[in-house]
Amino acid sequence: MQNNTDFSSSHNTPTLHSAPNLLHFSTLSHAFFGRRGGVSPPPLDSLNGTLKDTDQNRHQNQSIVCKALGAPLDSLQRLHQVHGNTIHIVEKAQPFHKIKEGDGLITCHKNVPLAVITADCLPIFLYEPAAQIIGVLHAGWRGIAANILEKAIRTIEQLGGASQNLHVAIGPHIHQKNYEVGPEVRAVFLDQNPLYENAFQPNEQKTDNAPKFLLSLKKLISHQLNAFTLASTWISEMDTYAHPEQFFSCRYAAHHVQNRAYGCQFSAIMQTH
Repeated sequence: MQNNTDFSSSHNTPTLHSAPNLLHFSTLSHAFFGRRGGVSPPPLDSLNGTLKDTDQNRHQNQSIVCKALGAPLDSLQRLHQVHGNTIHIVEKAQPFHKIKEGDGLITCHKNVPLAVITADCLPIFLYEPAAQIIGVLHAGWRGIAANILEKAIRTIEQLGGASQNLHVAIGPHIHQKNYEVGPEVRAVFLDQNPLYENAFQPNEQKTDNAPKFLLSLKKLISHQLNAFTLASTWISEMDTYAHPEQFFSCRYAAHHVQNRAYGCQFSAIMQTH
């Protein structure tokens, strides 16, 4: 283990990563945020979104996200994430003390920013411009196995959207070479569909005798994306594990950070008009 590293001393403005397939929509504001530009001290430095931070730090970091999006301050809609497939439809902005459990948010309304936090899992944006519907999802392997993406698309359809008009963007996440899982995870997916096999690669570098696999979240979610005819899709090539100076990573912290402490970065989207 190495000592905690302070990443807050430089780059005091937030780092925003955009999805190319969403940039041309003038009615949309979105960003996959990095770890810089917030107020939290090490080891949560600095734009941390986890609920284990102090109330003051959390409020300030959420305000920074709102300002970057051009959203009303204190309007960020978020969840107590549980690695499931529960999705909430947001009719109006709710105060933070009414935070709900779930892993997806969808709204038809303007100036209502939706956010998830991640530290290796997939942050997913959905935008249906014809029906003016946006969504955001948090999807690790459990959420993918629970078909949260399909559930979100079906929910958008129920609200009047159409999958062929839907643009999907997936932000920075852990890559296969750094994501080891056990055979039980592989079994979950192969029981659903043998085609998921190509998302699992035997890990020849494992340190014990138990079988282990390297998992590609990108390949898992691509199987599910390919089940739909969509307007566009984009998946980031940024690896959260490989860039600890830019992103929080649960797996990196487990391997390299004292006490395995880590934060989570925001991903947020909003319709502006």
